[in-house]
Amino acid sequence: GEPRSAPILAEKKVSLIHFKYDALIKLFEENPRIGYIMIHNLAVIATKRIKENHQKMRKLLLSY
Repeated sequence: GEPRSAPILAEKKVSLIHFKYDALIKLFEENPRIGYIMIHNLAVIATKRIKENHQKMRKLLLSY
């Protein structure tokens, strides 16, 4: 895909890691376990955030 960008505003201090696509793919090809662990951890984080946001939205909607 094409490079993308978007403006963001963080509410608290954050850390950012930038990966070059080709280098990341090469790392995953040479070390599939690293790729698995990274994707698994991202999925765990995304799932947690989706659940938290769902609970917040439900609470907000039920408060009306």
